[in-house]
Amino acid sequence: MGAASLLLQAAEPGWIGTGPYGGSAEKIAVSAQHPNLLLAGTKTALLFRSWNGGARWEPLAFPREFFGILQVLAIDPTNDSTYYAGISEDAVGGFFRSRDEGRHWELVPAFRGQEVFSFNVFTADPRIMAVGTHTGVFLSKDAGATWKRISPVKNSELQQVVSLGFDPNSADVLYAGTPHLPWKTADGGATWSSISDGIIDDSDILALRVDPLRPDRVFIGACSGIYRTSVGGTQWVKLSGIPPTSRRTYAIAQNPVQSDVMYAGTSSGFYKSLDAGSHWAELSSDQVKSVAVVPGAAETLYLATDSAGIVKSEDAGLHVTPVDDGFTNRILTPLAAKGQSLFAGSVEDGLFSSLDGGFHWQQIANRAALQGENISMLGASEHNTLLAVGSESLLRSVDLGRTWHKVPAALGRVNSIATFSGPYVIAGSSGGLFRSADGGLSWKAVPVPGAAKVNISSVFVSGGELPVLAAVSRSALYVSEDLGRSWQLRNKPADCEIYQISLADRGWGLMLAATSRGLYRSIDQGRTWTRPLGGVSDATVNAVLLHPLRNQECFAVMFGKVYRSNDYGASWKPFDSSGLEGTSVRSFKILPESPDRLLVVTAARGVFVHSLTSGSDSSHSTSFRTSKG
Repeated sequence: MGAASLLLQAAEPGWIGTGPYGGSAEKIAVSAQHPNLLLAGTKTALLFRSWNGGARWEPLAFPREFFGILQVLAIDPTNDSTYYAGISEDAVGGFFRSRDEGRHWELVPAFRGQEVFSFNVFTADPRIMAVGTHTGVFLSKDAGATWKRISPVKNSELQQVVSLGFDPNSADVLYAGTPHLPWKTADGGATWSSISDGIIDDSDILALRVDPLRPDRVFIGACSGIYRTSVGGTQWVKLSGIPPTSRRTYAIAQNPVQSDVMYAGTSSGFYKSLDAGSHWAELSSDQVKSVAVVPGAAETLYLATDSAGIVKSEDAGLHVTPVDDGFTNRILTPLAAKGQSLFAGSVEDGLFSSLDGGFHWQQIANRAALQGENISMLGASEHNTLLAVGSESLLRSVDLGRTWHKVPAALGRVNSIATFSGPYVIAGSSGGLFRSADGGLSWKAVPVPGAAKVNISSVFVSGGELPVLAAVSRSALYVSEDLGRSWQLRNKPADCEIYQISLADRGWGLMLAATSRGLYRSIDQGRTWTRPLGGVSDATVNAVLLHPLRNQECFAVMFGKVYRSNDYGASWKPFDSSGLEGTSVRSFKILPESPDRLLVVTAARGVFVHSLTSGSDSSHSTSFRTSKG
């Protein structure tokens, strides 16, 4: 039994992340003092830390997550409590520092409004460090307390500095790579020289490595190949052995003891050289964005990959093992269920399933099996049938998601589906509403009142034996009580965008709507809508859920906080959100087979689980009056 399920059984408070672990990783950093301390980051600046060599990761709250592109991630070489992160992307760029192991972050004032692309520390005196920005090179000689620009402001060619490297013997000697060509200063930035002889013009210098044992030997990784100089940059030689076509070199690393042993992380795979780059051997076809070699254990490597998450090698790259327990960077669909089995589609990583109610996940279909489509929604029909809304087509599987085929019916661009009552499926599309009575095998168009053709953006269904369906267009709300055969026009709540509707079964009339203007409630099946009496404000509510067995119990999320109602959504109180810090909840799920377990899907950090009998009020109001409408 996994740690998550044990914690829930022990009634531990808080949310437990369960995966599916993995996803795209952008940066990896290892401590120079404690080799088991690691930092990892995603392109969207989600940060994670491991204290045990990648065996387990924990998320770090970071003020620019989702708002910038992570370009720099580092641990101070002399102080393991200090971390650095560099962010690009317009006005939200900057250089950030944490001095308390990632609990708090500060924007270094010198880099306010600066897009940061690179960072390097002078190993002989780590108080000296350099940062590359979109406007040039900045230098600090006092461990980052003060900074000075050392590149000419008016030299546009020496701007957007995407890679940096100090000469290990002299802090006055610094190399800088740009999207054009490399540069060098030998006098601490007083003068700079273009060092491009032998390099193909307009090469983007993405990676730069100065040999720590032979300082005149420098390597650069560019969009045009890998280059080496043995004379401090006055002449470069292009190295062969790595396919040059459509390949970018993101990272170059060396064995710290045997510097002829090198590694290159590229867009076409991971490569190793035993002779300082003269010959290369492919070790993996995975796209590798960052490489960290453990100091004092040169056979141990960590790789940040684009599709396999964080991987570790203990034999100098010959074999790798995923080490992503707790590291999650996946954009998931809302959960679909068949009994205790759950299914989650990923925008880029295929399909995942859990056989134990969301505690453990495994990939059951990759993107190729899903016909190359990105999945935005799933539905589970009778027998072993699953349906998936793809980026271009509606897909159908009859073996619980292992193989998929495109649905040939002309449905238009499908936006949303709802499965219910065994074989029935409703699809909302650019062509209107469509209904299937055989698990998505065949389809019929269903008219809606007042429009010959309407773009249906989303469809929803209640979870019981007497289902009520709702369909939303840009300007209207429709409701069906006869398994989707006919639809009645209802009122949309205010002038707002509806994100989700949660409905009670036929005879109740209860609906809750999560909208861009707050939470709305109807007790007459959408004819009229009111605001809750208290507990939530008139701000964006991303998700809402009526408990499938206890309709008086409801959940909503606002400003990243979860709220709970025990009176059919009339009033709300904060629910335990510990463990969800730094996440954004997108959808809820409760399985009727596990009614005291609440699951959420977050924006990128995967699925989290919470026990409803743990540290929370379990009393339920029964004052709601039904309205059959």
